[in-house]
This record gives sequence, C-alpha cells and structure tokens, in this order.
Amino acid sequence: MVTRWAFFITLSLLNLLVVTTVVMWSLWLPTVGWSGDGSDSATRGNLWALCLPKQSRQHNGEFYKTWEEAGDQTYHPFQTRVRVVLWSDALWRRTGLAKNRNRTWYKLCPRRPACEFTREHMWVSYADAVVFHLPTLPTNYTPELMPRKRKVHQKWVLFSMESPVVTRGKNMASYGGVFNWTMTYRGDSDVLTSYGSRSLLYNSLPALPANPGKPPRNFAREKDRLAVWFVSNCYAHLTRHHYAKELRKHIKVDVFGRCGKSVCAEDRGYRSTCFKKTIKRYKFYLAFESYKCREYITEKFWRNALENEVVPVVLGAPKEDYIRFAPPGSFIHVDDFKSPKDLALYLKRLAKNDKEYNRYFRWRSMQFRKNTTLDKGRWCNLCDKLLQTCPQERKVYADIYRWWKGKEGEEYCERTLLPEDIPKPHFDLSIHFS
Repeated sequence: MVTRWAFFITLSLLNLLVVTTVVMWSLWLPTVGWSGDGSDSATRGNLWALCLPKQSRQHNGEFYKTWEEAGDQTYHPFQTRVRVVLWSDALWRRTGLAKNRNRTWYKLCPRRPACEFTREHMWVSYADAVVFHLPTLPTNYTPELMPRKRKVHQKWVLFSMESPVVTRGKNMASYGGVFNWTMTYRGDSDVLTSYGSRSLLYNSLPALPANPGKPPRNFAREKDRLAVWFVSNCYAHLTRHHYAKELRKHIKVDVFGRCGKSVCAEDRGYRSTCFKKTIKRYKFYLAFESYKCREYITEKFWRNALENEVVPVVLGAPKEDYIRFAPPGSFIHVDDFKSPKDLALYLKRLAKNDKEYNRYFRWRSMQFRKNTTLDKGRWCNLCDKLLQTCPQERKVYADIYRWWKGKEGEEYCERTLLPEDIPKPHFDLSIHFS
C-alpha cells in the first residue's frame, strides 16, 4: 500500500516538473541568445515558446480590454507563418511597391520570410491581420466598406502617421469596438511606426570613430550658409509660421518649397540629390512641425535634418519627447529661448564657433550607439508582433476616440486655430515667404 502511494506521489511530482519546465522554457527562450543558427530571439520564441494559459492574463485598460479565448486551458505554440492584408491603397504606396503588381504576396520584412503582405482584398479571409489607414477611412464606421467576414483570431489594425488634428474630421467614437491593435508614431501603440528613431538613424549613417570629449569631425567646415526651411503646408495660422516670421526679422532663413522659393524643380523628392546637397550647405534646419502634439516628430527632424548632417531647430512636441527619442545633444528646441530674437542671437553666435557647433554631432561617434532600443521598421515591427502573440489572445479598443485624442483636458495636441474656426467670408488663409 505504501509502495502504491509512493508511486502516485512520484508520478505527480514528475508531471509537475514537466509542466514547470515547459512554462520556464516558454518564458526564458525568447529572451536569451542561441548560438546555433544566428537567428534572433523573436524567431527562437516562435520555434520553441508556448503561450501561457489564460489565468492572470485578463486586463481592462482605460481605453481597451484584453482577454484570452475561454474554454481552452492548454498551451499553444506561437504562429510560425502570418499573412497581412493592407486594406488601403494609401498603405500600399508606403511600401514602395505601388507600381509592382507582379505577385500577390510580398515579403516587406526580409528578415521575416514567414510574414507576407498583400493588397488584394480577396485574401482577407485567410489573413491574420488587416491594416486600415485612418486618414482614408469613411468619416463614420461603415460596415459595407469593411471586410464582410472576420476570423476570430484576426487582428484589425488601425494605422496612422498623421496627428489627431489631421484626422479630426473622423467620427472616431463610431469606430469603438472595431480595432484590436493600433499602429502609429506614438509609443503606446501596439505596433510602432515612427517617422524615425535612433536605431534606424544609426543604421543609415556610417559610424565615426569614438573620441571622448571631441567631435568626430568638423561638420561646420563643410557649410557656407546659415539656416534653411522647406515647408509645404502654407496655412497661415499655424504656430510655426508666426514663430518663423518673427525669427526671420533677426536672422537670415532661406525658405523653399510650396510656401517659399522654388528649388530643385527638375529633381523633386526629399531623397533627391539636389535636395540633399541644398540642405547640407546650411548649418541649421528649421524642423518646425505643423502641429504641436506629444511624440509627433516627423521626417522634418529625422530625414531632412539629421540624415543630412544639419543641426535641427525644433518646434512641435515638448522638449522631453525629443530627449526621449532623439540622439543625445542633437537638437535645439525653441522652448529653451524666451523669444525668437533670443534664438536668433544664439544661432548667430553658434555659427561662428566651430567647436560649440560640432558638439551637436557628438552623437555620431560609436560610443553613443550602445544601448539603443532596436527599431526594425514598421513592417518588421508588425510581423514580430504577430509572430509573438498567442493565437488565442484577444484585445479590442472600446474607446478608440479617447485613446487617439487623449482624455478630456489632457489632449495630445495643443489647440490650433483651424480654418473651420474662422468665420466666413474670410481672406486667403495661406502664407508665402519671399
């Protein structure tokens, strides 16, 4: 009798040991190195990690709810293959494949060959995720313009690179309970799709030798002009236009684009040789955002200024956001100055001192590349999220309106005088800098 009880106790302990081992491996393997094949942690998680059962995984956020599908207490492997439908042509244009229709499925993330994308709506019933472009969605939620059928595990993803001010015409409240994930420039999104990041910037620029206490090279020597601004949104009542108008009273700023002088007319595009050569001649670039919204830092800062080795003068998101996301010591924020005149005086003084000017490029040396959060780009970020999410995990944004705009009294964007706020009739609302 004693022997029989000992046998059952031993068997129970062995079962407990097996379950504990599986749980520990599922938690540990995705986070450690595996020297066998050189693959990264996300892939290892897909091959080996198991989803945890639903206990302790329910969560009610302020704007969304998460839970696991009831009735399934077993462990599940992560998905090893996912497919995504981009519901809008506007999204497909962001892939750079707008004119390419040779195939149905495309691998937008080469490092994730098991993650495929298509623009063809006919494949929506086979998709693990459907991505919707917020600026081109109907003003009100219209079921007839959305997929007719929706698989239980399928994720509907709301995508936007624009700020809440630009999408103010959408009745976001009508989209409550529609989307499972968000994909925007904001850090609290389920999938990050920022205009730029330290990681992407460091990968796009060659590393310069580390030389503690000294700049990697004299960037000022290559520049013979002071400040430049490319601007295309000419609505006169934007904060940036009032600030720039005052700034130009005290310092020379060359303005190009739709709101200024024409340049590079035969070689258009922000990545054109003419555009880059033009900007590289200047010491400062006015990276003034159209709207002052938290975390809204666009290509004006990342691509136009930093990639072209020019010091950005920024107006838009709060300074603490730039400190969080930008390379250390890489920018000048207008909020640090009492007036545009004070900023102009500082820029003039800085332009005459190569040593002080070059301090804004110390981030280019190798020592600043360490401990940078890896950003693999928007489509790879989406692939990783899909491959690392348990198939039975559920999430829905019940109040997408407040998540996007911000809580009442704590909106993400500062109030701006918009065209619809101005009584009619009114004069031309555009501005042009000569």
